[in-house]
Amino acid sequence: AVPTTAATSASALGPIRSWLQRGLPCSAKFLHTLNRIADGGETPSAWRVFVDNRMDPGAILMIKNNPRNPNRSEDHHRDSSAGDGLSQKHYEVCFYCDHTDVRAVVRRACVLLRGMDQYASFTFSGLAALLLPVFEEYFAALGVQKEWDNMCPIYALDELNILPAHPSIYVPEGFLLARMDASWHAKVIDDAWPFRDANSLGYIRESLNRFSNVGVFARDGNRLVGWVMTYSYGAIGMLHVCEEFRGRGFAKLLVVSLLQQWFKEGWGCAPYCYIVDSNEASKQLFSKNLGFNKVGDTFWAGFGRPK
Repeated sequence: AVPTTAATSASALGPIRSWLQRGLPCSAKFLHTLNRIADGGETPSAWRVFVDNRMDPGAILMIKNNPRNPNRSEDHHRDSSAGDGLSQKHYEVCFYCDHTDVRAVVRRACVLLRGMDQYASFTFSGLAALLLPVFEEYFAALGVQKEWDNMCPIYALDELNILPAHPSIYVPEGFLLARMDASWHAKVIDDAWPFRDANSLGYIRESLNRFSNVGVFARDGNRLVGWVMTYSYGAIGMLHVCEEFRGRGFAKLLVVSLLQQWFKEGWGCAPYCYIVDSNEASKQLFSKNLGFNKVGDTFWAGFGRPK
């Protein structure tokens, strides 16, 4: 069996960070999350971090205890409102692996997760597509079943010279670009987000306060008509333009403006995003109009005990 070692101290993170940096952009989500844990951006006690080998890592497992979310959308997150109340814990799980013995590492991760709580459920985010069936297999042997999944490929900007191709941002007359304010705009964003849940409003508020974001406002009434944000793990996300304002180029305008902030602030890796595979409009925007390339298939997936 591949040993699993807890690794939460700052002194243990150097080799792990170096390893994750070599896996960019596919490892960006995990590197950003680890850096936030180490830098205090995430509450260290909320996370448990494991690697197979501190000095020469090949797999990392990050686990965060989250409350059950009763209002999650069937399209992206399983609706758990029909549960019988036995599941007391829900864990957010991030797993990244380039180990040569993938099956052994995944098996050990499944045993570790199943041992945390008899009735626990798990949401995996950004899980590489080739790992999903392996987790399904080993979880099934432990009495845990996959309840839902949604493919969300990762797209990244390989070349960092996109901005010279967009030397200036043209904002149509009657509109302006500005940073959004959590106290005024978080509820608007949450109401429009198809994957909102019991915790998303608080998450959006924190993200608006702490990370780069751009909104487009109609000067007449100062109405927020479109927006894009940065997730806590560094990805571009929540891009949205209100229906009556679509077709005017606002989505591209928002992303290019956010990219300008990205480069000024120096995020340490190329810009990236996860796009729900059924979202053809976003895939077209990022791949055809903004120069992003698809670099891998990943899944958001939920696992729990059989009903």
